[in-house]
Amino acid sequence: MAWIRSRRAASVATAVAVAAATVAAIIAIGAGSADPGAGGVETRAPAIGDRAAEIRATPASRVRDVEVPRREFSEGAAESLPVSRPATRPAPPEVRVRGKVASPRTPRLVDGVLSPGVRDGGATLSTARFRQDGRRSTSVHRAAVVPIVDASGRFETLLPAGLWRLIAEHTPDPSASPPLREAWCAIFETGERDVDLGEHFFSPVVTSGVVVDAERRPLPKTPVMFADYPPRPNASPFSGAGAELVLRTDDEGRFEFAYSRFEIPTSLLLPVAPDVADFYGDGVLQCRDRIVRGVRLGSHVEMVVGEQGPAATTFVVEADVGASLRLTDGRAAASATLVAESRKPDGFFHVKLALPAGPWRLELAHEGRFYGRALQIVPGRDVRVVPTWGPARSVEGRVDATTEILRLSDPADPASAPLQRIVATGEWRLEGLPPEGEIGLLVGARYVKVPARTPATWRVE
Repeated sequence: MAWIRSRRAASVATAVAVAAATVAAIIAIGAGSADPGAGGVETRAPAIGDRAAEIRATPASRVRDVEVPRREFSEGAAESLPVSRPATRPAPPEVRVRGKVASPRTPRLVDGVLSPGVRDGGATLSTARFRQDGRRSTSVHRAAVVPIVDASGRFETLLPAGLWRLIAEHTPDPSASPPLREAWCAIFETGERDVDLGEHFFSPVVTSGVVVDAERRPLPKTPVMFADYPPRPNASPFSGAGAELVLRTDDEGRFEFAYSRFEIPTSLLLPVAPDVADFYGDGVLQCRDRIVRGVRLGSHVEMVVGEQGPAATTFVVEADVGASLRLTDGRAAASATLVAESRKPDGFFHVKLALPAGPWRLELAHEGRFYGRALQIVPGRDVRVVPTWGPARSVEGRVDATTEILRLSDPADPASAPLQRIVATGEWRLEGLPPEGEIGLLVGARYVKVPARTPATWRVE
């Protein structure tokens, strides 16, 4: 410590000496500025070391009295130095997003006319922005939740450019048991112009359910969340963008909601509560490498907490990246796209699906080729798939507005679970279909049955 203090003292002394020497040099220059040829006295500035010694010996009072000569500037030689300021990023421009969503269950007197509206203090508006974090990843950046104060359900907000999700929620009667939650979702892009989402109503279709434990006892005040992940158009860089609906059961474990989506209609929601192990509904959807049972809107469902579902079945598939794997038992359906990450060192793709035991039909399609066969699922047992390729069929058509086209798992049942999905505006084409057999489609709300035998490409008129 003594050595450190001595080094600090030496450093301080050196700094003082350098400063003093600088002052002395300035004084010397000012004193020696006279021309020796004009009778002046030539003064030589002493060496820095010598002058520093003199300054250290000079009393402080004399040092303060020293005046440094000013340098005179002519008016023409004056110049201003630029002031450096930190760069500030301008705020992105915002556009107005407006619309209206009202409840047929809440009549309000608006402009002297009784019409659907929203309850005072019962409607909210939330926005979230989607951003792509990677090739297969989409993050959600949520904004604040604000009340809808207009009795008619009109709203307006400011949003910068980007892909946005807007959710309007409304509780017509909070005293009801269970209280009905109405929700309306819109996913849209903003640019340079204002966006008008138009006028809409909350859905009149009510979906109900109950949350129970493994012994079928109702679970009161239990949170449950549903998600709506519509397929994105092929031109969209986002892998998925959808709505989330968060509910809480009443004292008897019950819940009710009414949900609708802007532009593209939907018929199923996915339960995504992390503690829900099994689900007794009437539809099955694929979610990454597992299946979950979906809630068909307008139905009554039972959600079980803590009950173990079936063991996963691993499908070992010989195919190329991008091939589509689909399975159905006539009621439920599951699908997965083969990606490079699921290819193992043995060259095969390994896809895990938690399918119930029983007879299933497997389909594999890729770039105009098709393979299909029947199989018996035994949970926990691997299934090896080495396809013998044949030609695939395609179905095409045209729609006037953005429409969801579904291929049904049961061609004869329009209410069966979807096996394939696309979203299209204008001309559309559904590929990778079996070369023979009837095919059932839902083109928006229109049910279409494709004959068992058709040309390689069949058009819906």
